[in-house]
Amino acid sequence: IWGRAGLGTVTTTGDFAGIVDRAIERAYHEIADAHPFLWLRAAPPGVFRTTDDITTGTISVTVGSTAATLSSAPAASVADREIIITGWNEVYRISAHTAGGAGITLDSAFNGTTNATASYVIFQREYDLDSDVKEIIVMHVMDPGGVIEQADEAELLRNADALPSALWPPTKFARIGQQRIRLEGYPDRTRRVEYAHTVIPADIVDGATILVPRNFRYVIADGGLYWTYIARPDDRADAAGILYASGTQKMIDADKRNRVTLGRVSGRRAALYV
Repeated sequence: IWGRAGLGTVTTTGDFAGIVDRAIERAYHEIADAHPFLWLRAAPPGVFRTTDDITTGTISVTVGSTAATLSSAPAASVADREIIITGWNEVYRISAHTAGGAGITLDSAFNGTTNATASYVIFQREYDLDSDVKEIIVMHVMDPGGVIEQADEAELLRNADALPSALWPPTKFARIGQQRIRLEGYPDRTRRVEYAHTVIPADIVDGATILVPRNFRYVIADGGLYWTYIARPDDRADAAGILYASGTQKMIDADKRNRVTLGRVSGRRAALYV
């Protein structure tokens, strides 16, 4: 990049060094954002474990209060799970609970009728993902086997019943954060869920391994040159941008070919190998 841009002798200090470093980094991440490349896939895939619902005993609730008491204390903390109290058409989140304790705190005051022996269900339909998750490619369960399709959060809410109900296996999920998902319905058993995903690559300047395949690393250089020209600025930016865009598209096309057999790419290409 230094030679192509006419910046003189390569150095790790000075204004130009910072410009080139930032240009390379921007190009690298821009390429990674262009397509869910196979080289961005996490290995092994991510996994989380669903949580069984809890219906043991009863709950004592008071209208206008956030404090509630379970007749049977859960061994593990149920903080951040949700609860439905029978007879009232609302879902509350449990904002505080200590493992082994009977007392729980609701995230807002209870609006229903005071009841010392109400039935209830505590459940968990939101789960955290790995910290490096970028795009989720596919999510599936093994017992029974099935794919959990990704949906828009609003779609999930529109298609849901007034109150969530037990559902296994779930058929849909929505991302409600970069590393958090919500399942359609809620699990009523503990099971393993696996999800293939791409990762957010670490910055090259921090010494991280470059994930782009070796035969396409020239595209990073083309992109770095383009963004260097933009930063200077330089009239040669347009020409460099054309090279950069062309190289990125070639990477996308190659990635798509790698996902199918040669015979399905085109009859002509398959014939070459007969």
